[in-house]
Amino acid sequence: MTQAQNNSSQQFSLSTTPGWIKSLGELGPKLGLALVLGGLALAAIPVAAYIQTRSIQNPWFFWGFFLSGWTLFCGALHLANLATLKSSDAVRFLLVALGGGIGIATTILGMAIPFLSYSEVFGGGLVEWRKHPRELLVTLSLLLGGILIAFLSLIAAKGSERESITMRRILYGANTLITALLLFAILGLVNVLSFVNLGRFDFFNTTFDYTESSLYTLSSGTKDLLQSLEEPILVYMMIPESTLIGGESKTLLDNCKSVAPKDRFSWESVSRDRDQSGLNKLIEKFQIPDALGMLVVYGSEGGKQQHDFIAYDKLYSTPQRSMNPAEESPSNFSYLGEDVLRKSIITLKEGKNESKVYITSGNGELSLTDTTGSSVDGVGMIAEQLNKANYKTEDLPFDAKLKSIPIDAELVIMARPKSDPAPEAINALREYLTREVGGKKGKAIILLDTEKTRQGSKISWTPMPNLKALLAEFQVQVGDNQLLNARLRPATTVFAKANETSRNKVAMAFNQSMIINFVMESARTVSPIPQQPGAPQQKGFQVEDVIRVPSGQLRVFTENDPSIDPNDLVRDLLGKPEELVKRLSQPSFPVGVFVSDTGTGVENIPGHERMSTDAKPRLAVFGDATWISNKMFSSQFGENNYNLFYSTLSWLKDRPDVGEKPKGSERKTYRLTMTPDSPEFARLKWMPLWLMLASVGILGGAVWVVRRR
Repeated sequence: MTQAQNNSSQQFSLSTTPGWIKSLGELGPKLGLALVLGGLALAAIPVAAYIQTRSIQNPWFFWGFFLSGWTLFCGALHLANLATLKSSDAVRFLLVALGGGIGIATTILGMAIPFLSYSEVFGGGLVEWRKHPRELLVTLSLLLGGILIAFLSLIAAKGSERESITMRRILYGANTLITALLLFAILGLVNVLSFVNLGRFDFFNTTFDYTESSLYTLSSGTKDLLQSLEEPILVYMMIPESTLIGGESKTLLDNCKSVAPKDRFSWESVSRDRDQSGLNKLIEKFQIPDALGMLVVYGSEGGKQQHDFIAYDKLYSTPQRSMNPAEESPSNFSYLGEDVLRKSIITLKEGKNESKVYITSGNGELSLTDTTGSSVDGVGMIAEQLNKANYKTEDLPFDAKLKSIPIDAELVIMARPKSDPAPEAINALREYLTREVGGKKGKAIILLDTEKTRQGSKISWTPMPNLKALLAEFQVQVGDNQLLNARLRPATTVFAKANETSRNKVAMAFNQSMIINFVMESARTVSPIPQQPGAPQQKGFQVEDVIRVPSGQLRVFTENDPSIDPNDLVRDLLGKPEELVKRLSQPSFPVGVFVSDTGTGVENIPGHERMSTDAKPRLAVFGDATWISNKMFSSQFGENNYNLFYSTLSWLKDRPDVGEKPKGSERKTYRLTMTPDSPEFARLKWMPLWLMLASVGILGGAVWVVRRR
């Protein structure tokens, strides 16, 4: 062997031993004895855990028991290794074994206690986490501290892995184990952050529904309703799950359970095929009229419970021929379960009490009794829908004879008065909106069109000093103008949208979909009264423009002269582009203003409950009333307009079901029309086999190529 080869061999066999390991090695048996004594001292941890809980079924007990026993074992093992290994190698082995065992055990404890000891804290979301920071800090310290201890223990093995096969195996094996634990910790952190509903981490908790009819998606209003449940709900599904409607209902109830807080929503399947005796008991206990449908029970058992029965034929829009799956109609149908279940829950939450809504009359308002589909003077069609949603509408003569608003009025709606109401009626409405009756203040919706008055040859905006004065007290300003568009005919048609910058619940619900438009045909601006520069801050009400008409592609502008024909004006402006551009100075115009009592101005956003507002909804004012008329309700935009009107009522009543109404999505039944003799059937039969054989061949070929290299 040459000198160079000898030097190389000596260099390869040398390993550097740190000074601190040499110092520990010099202790000899003393280090092992110290660990034995330390293990005995650590026995106090499981003893204390047992005394505290009087049970060994405690993660802290097992952790302390392992720490004590493992330390004793490592101390005894070190004493034995001193007789066969060099002192430095024995110390290395001791540190890796002791630190790795303690670190892994501590990490496992950090993963276990969120489920075994702190399940209520971690399951309660961000609200409970803020109340219990100590539990969160302990869990995080155990997770990260255990991984850190195990990682640091591997430092003792560095430098000796080339000489010792045992140390090399320990080093690489422990490295793999620590990496796996770190991966689990990262995945756990991602799942925890997705549960928080915090910012972009919501992405990890998002369900992506690729079905054509959104089978697995609940509407935002239904989600808010379920998340606001204060009492538990138990739904008995008395429909065979093997049927189309039964399968749809099972999916709906599973989705509801996943959204609602823990122990707030549950369901059971009770069908005549599986449990006839249980079904008979439910029929007798709740006196339900049929044994086919869904029974919704609201309230805890033993307390004051209320129930509602949803009949089978209310869950779909196209009747089926038979309950037998083999005989069911192959035609498509629409499943309406989410809508009827939501209505049932709202009815039970409100104690089956209908909310009384009075619609004023006597000043040319939209008629409550007019249900003609093409009528622009009636609001009867929307009233019929409200009557199905736990509201009861009634006419209220709004004239000089009115002394006070009925005490049972939950809401008052004034839709398109053509003349200024009498001072006596306005005073009654003012008293209703400002005084507390039965512990609550009145609420109202006022919708104003661009009404004009002709006196001889002069045309002016209909003066409404009494009504405008009342709205001014609530810091709402009504504009004497009309919104026109330069692109459509008639020129008075405009499209409204929710204000993107608003934090109001209604605006936030409709801003989730950028394609929702509300059509108005006779709109004027309504806006908060502007604050004068240098003037003291106005107190009393919080006013926000929630619905706006963007200028956008329709090129919307305002006209203050009531005597000008809108279509003639637009025709002239199209021939004068420069003048039209001057008119298009504003990007949008407010047409819907919501008024609340003074509060923090921040809506109750999930994850930010401490910032929730104490403001109470009071009043909604719109610069148009045609959008709730029978004519518009019957149009293609009728559903959007109804959703906005219903959401406004829900906002005023502090109901959580704000947003789009659940749609009866069409469910399509697909059947294979191929026969055993068709080529498609042969391909469908043999294709999986060919794919498996091809996969095995490709994988085997790839392995052969790699091994040859």
